[in-house]
Amino acid sequence: MGSDSDLRFPKDNRIPARILLIFGFLLPVLVTTSALLLFLLIQEVTSNPGIRAAYIAFLGVGLFMSLGIAYLLAQFRSFSVRSGVMMLAFPIRTKTGRRIRQVRLGAILNAEPHSDPQGYKGLGLTLSDGSHFVIYETDLGQGGSEFLDRLLDSVAGRRESNRGPD
Repeated sequence: MGSDSDLRFPKDNRIPARILLIFGFLLPVLVTTSALLLFLLIQEVTSNPGIRAAYIAFLGVGLFMSLGIAYLLAQFRSFSVRSGVMMLAFPIRTKTGRRIRQVRLGAILNAEPHSDPQGYKGLGLTLSDGSHFVIYETDLGQGGSEFLDRLLDSVAGRRESNRGPD
């Protein structure tokens, strides 16, 4: 069994299709939609003396929603593990209240298989500060199950070597 720095995911350096879809199509469409809605909203407010409140409210809500979704999509990153550091797709909140996106593999104290009521399988991780989060196989895509098995073995092996002989 290798060290934490030997763990890599994904094994190759290809950009996942989900990231290409988000940043190559969805985000530009939402930004364009937001710009169009903003243009229509400004045009309606400045040129029409009999302002229709319902139309302006509709445009405002549409603008707010498209900007909100674009913001959430822009926060998304691809899950990866390189050089002993796990980059999470979304930030997690630790017990101290901080939001982190990177986790050193050495800071993982415990790993155990996890299954939620809907049947999604993953790996529950506990960090050195007591924070707990789950990485689901379905979030990782191809090769995710094998990677989670390797991570579980790595954490278990590290725990055993730290425990020492009885």
